[in-house]
This record gives sequence, structure tokens and C-alpha cells, in this order.
Amino acid sequence: MLKFTLLKQLYYAFDPDVLPEAVEKRGGDIYHRTLNVEGLGVPGVSEVTMQERFLPYSQLYLIYINDEQQQADITEPRVKAFIHAFFKHYHPDYLKADLPDDLSDIDILDCFDVDKMPGYQNKYAYREIQTLEDIRSGKADQYKQKHGFPGLTFSKKYQDRQ
Repeated sequence: MLKFTLLKQLYYAFDPDVLPEAVEKRGGDIYHRTLNVEGLGVPGVSEVTMQERFLPYSQLYLIYINDEQQQADITEPRVKAFIHAFFKHYHPDYLKADLPDDLSDIDILDCFDVDKMPGYQNKYAYREIQTLEDIRSGKADQYKQKHGFPGLTFSKKYQDRQ
């Protein structure tokens, strides 16, 4: 699992339609979803804010703990403990069955059974990623040109003459 995909999954898990106690705020191209998580029993974590920022041709997902201005890192022990406790409480089927209670030496990204998570059927965080495996199995067109920006075309002056 990729860090981007975990943060995206966590952002959509904070949806106010799914969790009525979550609060959503919008400001320009930035969406904040805040949840009071004192009931999960994670020491040092009382409130978590997930942020979605819209960038040109992509989105960015960030996590903030309590009222801190700096984004949290998912390798911190308290953030790992929160993610584990959150998914254990709200979506226990997403986690692997044989997880220890102490997650200090374990990467949190390896704790999930991604086949059971919705929206992870594409296997990749970005749909544009093509692997050699996809090309060999015929799922991707290896000869199709990919431009750096969607809709970008070359002027007629630079197109191939046939």
C-alpha cells in the first residue's frame, strides 16, 4: 500500500455522511474533515484533521493531529496507533488478522489487507501508472504516447509527417 492511498482512504473514511460526528470545512481548494477521536483511547491524540488539497491535475492528502500546524508523519508512533485504532474500531475488516499490539517496529502500510478496501481494486494510487506486468499481459498499450499534461497536443509544425 502507498502512503498516498492510505491518506486518501482515511480522508474518505472521515466523510460526514458516513460518520455524523465528523465536521467538514471548505476553504477555496482545500477541504478539512475533523473528527474527535478521544473515544478511541490513543494517548496524545484527541482530534484528527484530514485535509484534501486540489493541485493542478492531482490531489494532495495531509493528516494533522490535535491543533498542530505541522502535518503529521505516519511513521510516528502516535499516528500509527491512531490509524490502527481508527480502522480497528470503524473498519476492522481492512486490517490483517495477525497484527501485534505494539506497532513501533512495523510499517503501518503493511498492516492492511488491500483487497478488502474499497477503491483499491486498481492496485495503484495513480491510475496513470503502467507497469511492465500490465504491458506484458496486454492491459496497457505500450505504443500509446503519454503527454506530461492531459490534453496537451503538439502544433502541426512538430507532428510527424507520414
